[in-house]
Amino acid sequence: MQNIIRATERAFDNTVVSRQTSSLELLKDRRVRRLVFVSDYAGSGDEALKYARTWLRNPTIRSWRSLKLVQLHLVLFAASTTALKRLDASPYYDGVHVLHCGMDFPSADWEPAERNRIRLLCNTYAHSVGGARGWSDSEGLVVFEHTIPNNLPMVVHQTKGRSPYGKWVPFFRHRTAPQELMQSLADYRPEFDRQSRLRAVRQPRLAAASQLHKMDRPELARIIDILAHIAGGRRSPAQLAAVLGISVPAAREITLRAWRLGLLDEQTRLTDAGWQELRSAKARPRRVVGVLQGSTEPYYPRRLKGSR
Repeated sequence: MQNIIRATERAFDNTVVSRQTSSLELLKDRRVRRLVFVSDYAGSGDEALKYARTWLRNPTIRSWRSLKLVQLHLVLFAASTTALKRLDASPYYDGVHVLHCGMDFPSADWEPAERNRIRLLCNTYAHSVGGARGWSDSEGLVVFEHTIPNNLPMVVHQTKGRSPYGKWVPFFRHRTAPQELMQSLADYRPEFDRQSRLRAVRQPRLAAASQLHKMDRPELARIIDILAHIAGGRRSPAQLAAVLGISVPAAREITLRAWRLGLLDEQTRLTDAGWQELRSAKARPRRVVGVLQGSTEPYYPRRLKGSR
């Protein structure tokens, strides 16, 4: 994160001041209007909220914000579904900007029964009851090469556990990432089952039709998916990104594209054209038989066609 901050500071010359070189006097002289806090991940949201409260304890910062002279913004590489809800509802931040949303139990592409079995496994084999499914039960699933967040289930990093097979062997001993394991996971991406996601928002016909259409244009399929999930009640870019397995900026761009095509209105609701497009996507493709029916019978023309 420090490398990113330093690169940003150099790119914007004197318009960006890092925490190491800032003071109240400098903020006042530069007339800073936005305080931007940068972090890699928010699993429960506790740390990000605590950090904002610490800054707002300062009477000068608190006064500037009450007078709308300063805004507080949070920039995250990733955030769990639970953390993003807490941060968006918090009165401490004027804006929360995240690249990836989800990567936790609620957003994983699991069936409800499967998710319940995984939660039972985490609770059963955790070394201690508290934090069995991560800090504040945030049920995180994200791992970085430089750090293992405490939001992961305890069973993946604990050194002791109730194992029926003898000694407990964790994936991430002492919350560190083995180099060999991280190399093997370098190209890993969570599986995304488009049909199951569509069925989850009560679009079984669209799920079936998408298998038959075999859309060759991924951007068209993304727009149809966006329309289907918006029709199912998800309208924010973060919600759409989590359910579609894409980044939040990508979800925002696809939504904007659908709006430009007249498929969505300014409240991110389907227009009449959007509903029509969704209905058309549910239609099964017409089967055309292009095989000629041959015959061994001789052919005799019944009349001659004269020239014009």
